[in-house]
Amino acid sequence: MRDAGPQRHPCHRTRRRATGGERGAPYRSRRQVTVSATTGYFICVNKTTPAATTVNLPPSPATGLTFVIKDCAGVAATYNNTLTPAAGNIDGASTYVQNINHQSTTVSYDGTQWELN
Repeated sequence: MRDAGPQRHPCHRTRRRATGGERGAPYRSRRQVTVSATTGYFICVNKTTPAATTVNLPPSPATGLTFVIKDCAGVAATYNNTLTPAAGNIDGASTYVQNINHQSTTVSYDGTQWELN
């Protein structure tokens, strides 16, 4: 059998940036990330400054729009990431807090609110 080679950490993959549609390096957040998208995204929250971060999910999202938000810096237990939807709720709550180091959260919009997957 042929070895598939070393596995790359998800934060090292090419992805779209949280504020645009460009592909490139991991998004390095300061304190707030505003997500603007029409297709699914992987958002790597890789803090350059130790502080809590807010990830703002878009208003008027298309049904089925999906985001994967990961604490790539591995500091969410100390510096939480708060997911805040501009439309609807997240599983009935106004926000969702990532508070585990390296936590990954997938959310999809169902037409009314964001659902944790």
